[in-house]
Amino acid sequence: MHKAGGGPCGYLPEVLFYDLADARAKIKAWRTDYNLHSPLRSLGQRTPAEYISEFENRLTEQLEAVRL
Repeated sequence: MHKAGGGPCGYLPEVLFYDLADARAKIKAWRTDYNLHSPLRSLGQRTPAEYISEFENRLTEQLEAVRL
């Protein structure tokens, strides 16, 4: 059993890994969650998921305006 240390600023929190496969699965899940749900300064303090949603909405509005 191995222990991953945690820290501030979105680092992987303290988690126990039972083996390499377990570590890979847990890190992949954490990375996906962090990358989709953590606000980023470069995106105006929005999460990537929020930014993508807003971008798609703006694009749809622009396409509808062009069709009119």
